[in-house]
Amino acid sequence: MLFVPCPRCGAPVEIAADRVGPARHDTWNITQCDECDFAFDYDDAEVQTEPDIQGAL
Repeated sequence: MLFVPCPRCGAPVEIAADRVGPARHDTWNITQCDECDFAFDYDDAEVQTEPDIQGAL
């Protein structure tokens, strides 16, 4: 799972793989937090990876 932490509440916001790096489809990296509804932009360098815990179960 790719995610960026929300700058307002810190919740992880999932990012699709096609929204990062040279293969991204969108010109701007903008997303919205599901927890607090804050919309924000992010840089590719801010994207973090986390193992998919649900997939491991």
